[in-house]
Amino acid sequence: MKNLFVVIASGRTFPVKDDLKSWDFNWDKDRQLWIAVGVDEATCALFRHKVSSGEWDEVELEFKKI
Repeated sequence: MKNLFVVIASGRTFPVKDDLKSWDFNWDKDRQLWIAVGVDEATCALFRHKVSSGEWDEVELEFKKI
């Protein structure tokens, strides 16, 4: 069985909001953060790389296994 995650993106997300949308993140206006549900491990690794490479500069990610 494949591990799936909820990914929460916060921090300085405005500059990358269109990229987040393209990865099926949805804006939670009450908590002021982006959420993607059902993300596989490979895609989580790609998101980590986007942060570490500076592409998603100052974006903070949280991963919760579901």
